[in-house]
Amino acid sequence: VELFKQEIAADFTEFVGQVFHDFDREYHVTDLEFNPDWQTFGAVDYGFTNPNVWLLLQVGPWGEINVLDEVYEAGLTADQFADEIIRRGLNPPNLRMFYGDPADPMSSRTLQDKLKAQSMNGTGGELNMRINLIRQALRKGRLDYGMSELNDNNADVWRPQLQFDRKCKRTLSDMEAYRYPERK
Repeated sequence: VELFKQEIAADFTEFVGQVFHDFDREYHVTDLEFNPDWQTFGAVDYGFTNPNVWLLLQVGPWGEINVLDEVYEAGLTADQFADEIIRRGLNPPNLRMFYGDPADPMSSRTLQDKLKAQSMNGTGGELNMRINLIRQALRKGRLDYGMSELNDNNADVWRPQLQFDRKCKRTLSDMEAYRYPERK
């Protein structure tokens, strides 16, 4: 259907091949605050030529997931990457664990030692399963009764399960740009 709309009907509102087609900047992106009472995690993808990526995440009491900030830097060793995470203050005291790329256990050990947080094995299973979990979180939400005082008409706010802080510019671009390969 999406391919037909684009190629035949000249309707370019759909992104053919886009993996996270439910992602919407208007809905999933906002200004988020760090909450010291929420569980705090890091998610890591190591690189050198491609960037090292660190995402600071929090999970709230109702399963809401906030992506608060990012480090997105190429050309850093694991030591330099850890130092950059520390310099930006993205290893708060309640950070107990991070999920690192299992392809680089030595970098995970370096981050574990420098950040004083436990490196967890695995990153959520097989790729398609992880993609499906992200898609589910993009579609889910709940009424946030505690937010009604923040909007003009004093109505309750529907809160997406997965939200990103607007300062996560590279992550937001990745959410929109991530595509299925044309061939497997």
